[in-house]
Amino acid sequence: MTVIRWRSFARNAGLGLCATCAWGTTRKGYQAKELEIFCRLISPNGPVPFAVRECTDHTDRRVSPVQPRGR
Repeated sequence: MTVIRWRSFARNAGLGLCATCAWGTTRKGYQAKELEIFCRLISPNGPVPFAVRECTDHTDRRVSPVQPRGR
């Protein structure tokens, strides 16, 4: 019998928004439970004890900031 672990196919599964946020710092170890998430917006090393689903201050680090046009 073959066991398929669907969670392994999802990139950054369980990390929530912090994995893609410019304010978030995530540290992953070799095992699934070795995970630390910090939010630099609330303090320099504010630990986040859960995966964040929604955040009002989320800034996606994958999107480049819009530069104002010169006159």
